[in-house]
Amino acid sequence: MVVTVGVCCMDVKLYSRPMGAILNRLRRYDDITIVPFGNRCIFDKPVELWPIVDFLICFYSAGFPLDKAQEYVRLRDPLCFNNVLTQHL
Repeated sequence: MVVTVGVCCMDVKLYSRPMGAILNRLRRYDDITIVPFGNRCIFDKPVELWPIVDFLICFYSAGFPLDKAQEYVRLRDPLCFNNVLTQHL
């Protein structure tokens, strides 16, 4: 069974060296597909058009549209590695 892991964060984090190390570890497994949600996705598309994933890793940072990410979680209900609904705290 292949599972999809969405990584929802701004490009600066998505393409950083630490994130690359994390994603490279996950890519070692044939049954995991990584789906990046970068700037073009999170800023330009409505959440209804964001990719549908089984698991979501979401990283808030200054300028990140947290409200949209929370709306996506409510709409698609992926298993979240970190609680997107409480990240505003």
